[in-house]
Amino acid sequence: MKSVFFLAGDYWHPAETIQPLVSKLFPEDEWDVLFTEDPEKFLTLGRTPDLVVSFKDPVENNQIPTPAWCGKKWTDTLFQAVEQHGTGALIVHAAMADLKEDHPFIAGMVQ
Repeated sequence: MKSVFFLAGDYWHPAETIQPLVSKLFPEDEWDVLFTEDPEKFLTLGRTPDLVVSFKDPVENNQIPTPAWCGKKWTDTLFQAVEQHGTGALIVHAAMADLKEDHPFIAGMVQ
């Protein structure tokens, strides 16, 4: 069975508005889904997922309460999963909206 780490939940996109997508995109008979608002769970999975999906804004926003969570360790772990294990990565909308050109997601992953 394929596995997906599905990260959601920020100020503009609460997890409860994103969660209904999970069963439509990842049928439970084909996917083992970890749906969470807690990015730290990615660092403690104990295995490498087949896919990482993020709808969560990764940068601190001084206009709204947005904690900075996407630090070097998290980013390095994602890059390692993609580059060394073939993990797919879908970084969707809010997870891309506030990023500067030199952010690792933009500089190293977006093509």
